Amino acid sequence: WSRNNSALEDLPFRKAWADNLQNVSDEAIVWRRYILACAAYHCMHVPGDFVECGVYMGTGMKTV
Repeated sequence: WSRNNSALEDLPFRKAWADNLQNVSDEAIVWRRYILACAAYHCMHVPGDFVECGVYMGTGMKTV
């Protein structure tokens, strides 16, 4: 799978992710949430808005 544990070692991310879990299935997509958080972090200094489209309950942006 070529994955590492960087998401699980990032304490601020783990807290944000844990605070926004909606149900048990959210635990299975920790990598998606981590990639979203990293993308948002790198886009903070780019002018404009950051938009998440096609979401169900908006948990991704709550985590970010």
